[in-house]
Amino acid sequence: MIALNGVKVPGSNTRVHANFDLAGTNQSGVGSFAITSEEGTKPKGLTISTVLRMDELDALERITRWAEAENDYGERQVYTITNELAQSMKIRRAKFAGKINVKEDQTLKAWNLTFKLVEVKSVAEKKQQQLDETNKGISQSPAKDGHAQTLVLFEAAEGQ
Repeated sequence: MIALNGVKVPGSNTRVHANFDLAGTNQSGVGSFAITSEEGTKPKGLTISTVLRMDELDALERITRWAEAENDYGERQVYTITNELAQSMKIRRAKFAGKINVKEDQTLKAWNLTFKLVEVKSVAEKKQQQLDETNKGISQSPAKDGHAQTLVLFEAAEGQ
């Protein structure tokens, strides 16, 4: 079961999958080194799939309205998420993102609906904001000195 702002997502056979990306880029060039740049933890995502009977037209319309909803500033609406998986991964608030897929299933006389939610104000994002505030005015912050550190690692590896 998953709910957005306290309202249960309609349908049956509802499934929730979570994912997140530990971003990084290979910095070894054409060599065999295992040097990567760590580019942070990206926002977590939830993929929700559910089955709606074809006579549940109002449920499909409701989810479509949720996906298209905007706040007073024209930004996508942010929803409070209620779900055990989301809670265990510390996903509290999210907004619709990417494609909303609706596929007709004539055998079941139903729609297979899949949509994605992306975390907003993640723990990683808050930590990064705190780090950025701490590093203001410091000339040797990791973000400013990353290239120099990579060069030092290459030189050290070549000398071995």
